[in-house]
Amino acid sequence: MSGRVQELTQGVEAYTRVVDLSSSARPNAKVRRRLREMLAAEGGLKHIGVFTEQNILINMALKFVFSGISDKIPLSVHREYDAALEACTAALEAWR
Repeated sequence: MSGRVQELTQGVEAYTRVVDLSSSARPNAKVRRRLREMLAAEGGLKHIGVFTEQNILINMALKFVFSGISDKIPLSVHREYDAALEACTAALEAWR
C-alpha cells in the first residue's frame, strides 16, 4: 500500500486522505509502527479524515489511537464519509 500511495502522490505538492475504518479493528503495535513510518514519509499529506459509521465514544477512542501514530498531520474523525471528505477538502483549501 505504501508504494501505491507514493506512486499516486508523486509530484503532488499537497493532498489529503479519507480513510474508511467502518469495519476495522484496533491496529496492533506492528501495524501502528508501520503506519507511523508511512505517514512520516508523506510530506505532502495535509490532513486525514477518518470515518467510522460508529458512535462518538468509538470515534474519541480512535482519535486517541491515531494521536500516537502521527502528531504532525492533522486528523479529524467523523461518523460519515461526507463529513470526512468535507474536512479534507477544507484542509486542502486552507493550505492553498
